[in-house]
This record gives sequence, structure tokens and C-alpha cells, in this order.
Amino acid sequence: MNRMFGIDISKWQGDFNMQQAVREGVQFVIIKCGGGDKNKKYKDSQFEYNYTKAKALRLPVGCYWYSKALTVADAQSEAEFCYNLIKDKQFDLPIYMDVEEKAMLALGKERLSKIIETFCTYLENRRCFVGVYSSASYFKTYMNESIPKRFTPWYASWGTKKPK
Repeated sequence: MNRMFGIDISKWQGDFNMQQAVREGVQFVIIKCGGGDKNKKYKDSQFEYNYTKAKALRLPVGCYWYSKALTVADAQSEAEFCYNLIKDKQFDLPIYMDVEEKAMLALGKERLSKIIETFCTYLENRRCFVGVYSSASYFKTYMNESIPKRFTPWYASWGTKKPK
């Protein structure tokens, strides 16, 4: 298997030195575009900056949306907002729905899977390459097995060092 080393970044990394990250071996970047928060949706304050820097360095770029959707209607609304943030940009990697909120996981496999399908299908219908970000145990425990088969899975792997 050919492995690549990548990072995900958001406003929490501040004025991130992407050039230094490339010197340290980063080969791709997944950028937070925004998320849902109760009845509000937001754009990550560093999204444009991080996207522009990554593209200037010719890094393959994807993005993620931190979801808090608890209903199909929430998922639809979040997907629409997300699409409006990304529609004029070029991505080399998927647009991921980040699924890790405890309230979402508590919905049960069927409801959560329908929410994920709604979000991802909305973006697919607009010609986006989509995926789902979550931990391996969350995929197994809280989602129908069709989710990582239908949408590109990104399995959470937390750490600060490049894997060997």
C-alpha cells in the first residue's frame, strides 16, 4: 500500500506555516471549511487563507465540514451551506463530513446513516467527491456498514508525528 502523510488544519492552528509543514514531509492537506453549531452554520475563519496557501504550494487539497446535524433537514441545510463555501474552489481530495459529535452518535445507526447519506448525496449531486471522517470504532458502532462503502472513509488517526 502506498502511504502519504497529510494533515488537517483549521482556525485552531492559527497562521499555520504550511511551507514548514511541507519541508517536514506533509504531502496533502484537509482544510476545515466550516461546520454546524446548533441552528447556526459557520465558515472556518482560516478556510480561505489555508486553501490559498495550500494551492500556492501545489499540495493536494480536500476539506471537511464539522457536522452537528441531528435531523435530515439539518443535514440538508448544512450541505447547502458547505457547498456554497466550496463551489468555486478546486479540490483534489474529498469533501468530508466530520461525524464525531456525541449527540449525533446517540441517534442510532439508522437515523445517523440517513443524515450522513443526505449530506453526502447533496454534495455528490453537485459533482463533489465526498467522504466521511470518523473513528474506526464510530464507523462500526454508530453507522450502517454501507456508509464507508459508499462514501470515501477517512479514519481518524490522532498524533503529532509522521507514521513510519
